[in-house]
Amino acid sequence: MDTSFDLAMIDRSSSAPPVRGRYAKYLPFRYVRLLPIRCNGLFSVPAPPFRFCERRGFFVTTMWQLTGTKAQFASSRCTCTIDLSRSPFGLRNIRVAPDNDQLVLDDCRLLQLESGGGLPEDSYARGQDLFVSIGESEQAPFRTQIYWRAINEADHFGFEAILSVQTSRWHVSPELELSSRILGEHTAVDSRAMLVTLPSTEVSYLEIAHSSNHNATTIDCDCIKHHLFGGHLEKGVIRRARVRGLFLPTNQANQLTTSFQEQFERSPPPLTT
Repeated sequence: MDTSFDLAMIDRSSSAPPVRGRYAKYLPFRYVRLLPIRCNGLFSVPAPPFRFCERRGFFVTTMWQLTGTKAQFASSRCTCTIDLSRSPFGLRNIRVAPDNDQLVLDDCRLLQLESGGGLPEDSYARGQDLFVSIGESEQAPFRTQIYWRAINEADHFGFEAILSVQTSRWHVSPELELSSRILGEHTAVDSRAMLVTLPSTEVSYLEIAHSSNHNATTIDCDCIKHHLFGGHLEKGVIRRARVRGLFLPTNQANQLTTSFQEQFERSPPPLTT
């Protein structure tokens, strides 16, 4: 069976064969057929949920995989890696539309976290989430947890970095920097968002910081820097910050940017496990 697709319809008719292979454990039916839906373009994929949904009948195969300290994400719209053996931790080796005329972004580093000397204590990959927990250090006397969560919609795709901090000490001042280095024409949308028009392509990149626990967003050459948290953190308190990095069509970038900002700001805190 050809599995080179992101999205599949679920056929649960009596003629469907028994479930076997790599997807069997995810499906709650004994007999099922995956019917692939072909993509006609980078921004023409139907907007699906990432996990199996009985009501809608969709199943999406994009996911993170973690082997040792090497994490890899792969879909027909984007591939990338994260090396957890060295800080800063972030998206590297990025390929947009790897199955077609791919856009290679080897010089880019997206949603990078500087750990402040702390080392990963725990990490796992689960579907669209890659989770890393970084222990306390002298330079950063607080524990940091980060999820890189994949986003896949019809008119955009990308990743959201979800960060949280807590401490075992009575009182600390947490400060974290999440940065992205990407070549292109940078335009400051407002104090929390930056739009980058990538050269020689019809794809743009939008990075937005949620207002919660956001201090400032700055641009240094081709590097976008989000300064997060700050202030005071007490023992027993958890604080959270969020940053989204999205690829979208350049010819719709301006009109989509405002709506994406509003949607992101109104969105409830994401569930994490």
